[in-house]
Amino acid sequence: MPYARMTTLYGSFMFLLLLYYINVLSHEVKENLSELKNSIALSPFINFEDKYQLIERMNSFNGFDANGYFTLGKPHLTSIVSNFTTFIIVLIQFKMAEK
Repeated sequence: MPYARMTTLYGSFMFLLLLYYINVLSHEVKENLSELKNSIALSPFINFEDKYQLIERMNSFNGFDANGYFTLGKPHLTSIVSNFTTFIIVLIQFKMAEK
């Protein structure tokens, strides 16, 4: 029985670590795309029409999303943490009310 709890705890920790890693990488992609947009805008080697099309395509990218439900990134991660913390506080309050 303790082995099952330990593996569940380890699996939960690894899942949270993976979620954090994916969100941070998604946020990095969005930031790097913004830097690339600035570099393209200042580049003298690309003609104006191509610059405009590239920048328009980059502006349409808002980050990786789950079919419009949420967008991955650091704000999504803080939202998950705040919801989890609120849930834990509510559980603690209900447990204290039982006594």
